[in-house]
Amino acid sequence: MSCCFETQLKFIRAAIATNFGFFFSSGWRFMFYLLMASLLVSYESILGYIVAGVTIFVAFFNTYVLCRYPTYRAIRQKMAEEEDKRIQGKIKKGVAKQAVTGWNSS
Repeated sequence: MSCCFETQLKFIRAAIATNFGFFFSSGWRFMFYLLMASLLVSYESILGYIVAGVTIFVAFFNTYVLCRYPTYRAIRQKMAEEEDKRIQGKIKKGVAKQAVTGWNSS
């Protein structure tokens, strides 16, 4: 889920914002990562412990970045909007091309 959130694609962002709004708060996101790490520890395997450690590191690093650099969120939002525009442009070109191709082949 966090990977989907980080892709910043509009249709995925909308679904995550609607269903998992806590991802937009650094504190609640931190708690989510800690919850995920505790689930990994419950597997009681070496791989579970390693991945839990990495998850805890990511939780602290992510929270640090979001709290230390508040403009990061605004920059990320701007980049996501630009990516949405680029994707929409490609879709429009593809639809237009298919419409012309379909029109000529009829």
